[in-house]
Amino acid sequence: MARVSSIELSEKDRREFEKNFYSFITSFKNAEEISSFLKHFLTDEEQIMLSKRLKLFQLSSQNYSPEEIKEALQVSYESARSYKLLFEYKPEFFKQKIAQSLKTQDKNHSKDNTFLNALDIIVKSRSSAKARAKLYQGDFKK
Repeated sequence: MARVSSIELSEKDRREFEKNFYSFITSFKNAEEISSFLKHFLTDEEQIMLSKRLKLFQLSSQNYSPEEIKEALQVSYESARSYKLLFEYKPEFFKQKIAQSLKTQDKNHSKDNTFLNALDIIVKSRSSAKARAKLYQGDFKK
């Protein structure tokens, strides 16, 4: 996808592009339609980038430290720290939506959520030999 700098756009054009995009996205009937469209609309790199960004905010909202986030998502310490700081300055509705997304994920996923279980084990492995053993064995089940 061609890169477009927002600096090159007038404020009027930028607002028009945003309005068009948001109007288009909200025209879908359900999450399945949005998901299907975005899968074909975004490149693999963009999908990963946006998914990682959401996860960075979710983990920041759960009070994980930048070091824990860095280890879990394989991002730089500075990225983890920046997102954690950015999260603190986001509006309350944004924070509520992030928290709501976590609750929805919990409902949609069984307790055998490998990613979150692995993250918990990584965090606990610092002070628990049992957790370290599970981590080394690759046993991410609770």
